[in-house]
Amino acid sequence: MRKKVGILGGTFDPFHKGHYMMAKSAYEQFDLDEVWIMPNGNPPHKKNLDKTDFKVRCEMVQLAIADAPYMKLCDVEGSDDCYHYTYQTLGDFKEKYPEAAFYFIIGADSLNDFPTWRNPQIITTLCTILVACRDESGIEETEKKAEEMTKKLMKAEFTLEDYLDQMEQLQNMGNINSMLEMMPGMSKNKLKDIQIDERDMARTKAIILSMTPAERRNPKIINGSRRKRIAAGSGMKVQDVNRLLKQYEQSQVLMKQFGGMATGKKGKKGGKFKLPFGM
Repeated sequence: MRKKVGILGGTFDPFHKGHYMMAKSAYEQFDLDEVWIMPNGNPPHKKNLDKTDFKVRCEMVQLAIADAPYMKLCDVEGSDDCYHYTYQTLGDFKEKYPEAAFYFIIGADSLNDFPTWRNPQIITTLCTILVACRDESGIEETEKKAEEMTKKLMKAEFTLEDYLDQMEQLQNMGNINSMLEMMPGMSKNKLKDIQIDERDMARTKAIILSMTPAERRNPKIINGSRRKRIAAGSGMKVQDVNRLLKQYEQSQVLMKQFGGMATGKKGKKGGKFKLPFGM
């Protein structure tokens, strides 16, 4: 039987009774074997806020969960020299514990922000999302939010503007080849024959910037004459523009596959939302 592991992440500054009750309720209602309490040393959504030292926050968690042997401190997101993203951490867990089934615990208020998390489709393929309501009065509203969320994920919309934004984020973070080593499953051994040419990224960026905003949002409207003008404007060849549009089309197919897995569509295995559960 697969081990069922709940994960409750957060800044936990401090870890309080509400957090404890979320972990306890999830453990009891979903028959979990363990709940990992995972403080985030450097959360991207709170990068400009002062935080208590990570070790102190971990000590507070350990004191709070001392009477619950099924709750365990997980300090893998402790470093403060980089941001910690849920999809990366879950990817690492799945690689390290392939036989475990993970359940990521969030509050109903976090459900609204879920589409803004980094790679939410990937998150839902790696775990089941458990959404907690504070009381029964919020159950109906939370169910509606979850239904809307599922529809958004199934659309799996990813425009060339999103692609451009992600490229700029990568470039701002420094050397891309060294960054790849931080990705789940990307060991130095696996990367020894892989090199990312940042000049290719610059050429791709030039092509996208030569498009109109409407074309970046919906590349299907780009006809033959526009492809020629985009190529001329970016200093590239029409074949380069065609290649990029073909790659985008293929990525959309892949993203829709992620969306189907995220909702258990057509019986596929994968993460999904389970809600609500009370605290």
